[in-house]
Amino acid sequence: MIRLPAGDGLVLSVARYLSPAGSGWHGEGLKENVAIPLSAPDKGADPEEKQLRRALELVAAEGAEAAAKAA
Repeated sequence: MIRLPAGDGLVLSVARYLSPAGSGWHGEGLKENVAIPLSAPDKGADPEEKQLRRALELVAAEGAEAAAKAA
């Protein structure tokens, strides 16, 4: 705690972000698990929209697999 002249205080802290596996990505950023390249027809489309659609497909597929294993 750092006391400020007006009587207020400031808490200075540091954090480190880790993946569930325990590896850090500070200064490196996240690496994609699945690359989604843009093809020629996609060049005019919103790349984030394509990535979102593909991510939702992957999550739905993993959910279906988990449900099938649980049944």
